[in-house]
Amino acid sequence: MIKETQAVVLHNVKYGDTSLICKMFTQAFGLQSYLLQGVRSEKKSGHKANLFQPGSILEIQVYHTPNKNLQRIREAKMHYWSEQLQHSMVRQSMLLFCIELFTKVVTQPETNEELYEFLTQSVYHLDQFEQDKLANFHLQFSLQLASLMGFGIHDQYTPETPILDLQNGSYVATTHKHSLEFVDGKYAEVISQLNSLSLFEGHTIALNREQRLELIHLLIRYLQLHVNGMGKIKSLEVLPEIL
Repeated sequence: MIKETQAVVLHNVKYGDTSLICKMFTQAFGLQSYLLQGVRSEKKSGHKANLFQPGSILEIQVYHTPNKNLQRIREAKMHYWSEQLQHSMVRQSMLLFCIELFTKVVTQPETNEELYEFLTQSVYHLDQFEQDKLANFHLQFSLQLASLMGFGIHDQYTPETPILDLQNGSYVATTHKHSLEFVDGKYAEVISQLNSLSLFEGHTIALNREQRLELIHLLIRYLQLHVNGMGKIKSLEVLPEIL
């Protein structure tokens, strides 16, 4: 059955000599993979490979079969693409990190309008924000993604509860015997401050490169504790070098 939906391109891999398999997060069907035949051929094709770059937001017509692992696209056209986003090293590196993190955390194909809106708004704001507002974007993205997935940090730092228990996602007065993963001191307070800010309003706090690096490692560890088999984030190796 032919269906129409918007979709954010997450990742693609070469398939055969001329085709791609493209993973997308769609508005109508959630996470889906599509076979794109002939898009890498020099011959005239109904699709062009450059449409399917990570971060592109597309309008697609698809032959959708529920519970099928690999779907097919009938038509695709660009809904949103930015020259600035694709050709700024800082914005591109931030985008690739956020998309990789999203694909590691979101693994099931369920439809989720709130999650789709969050992802598309993240792409828009990575494109539109002034560069001085991007430095902590990956930190706030990580925190808000966790919240949308149902395992966000659910209270705040106080002088009485200054320790963040990473296993339970809560601030506590003392470390518990059952928890070996916790953050205290300045980083516990900063995570609380970042968690209280809206990603899309442009509010942030002043941090230096070393602090951001330590914080993103802590937040990835937090996500790893709550997402089975999440593994490493490869783009994190590049991100600190350009921030």
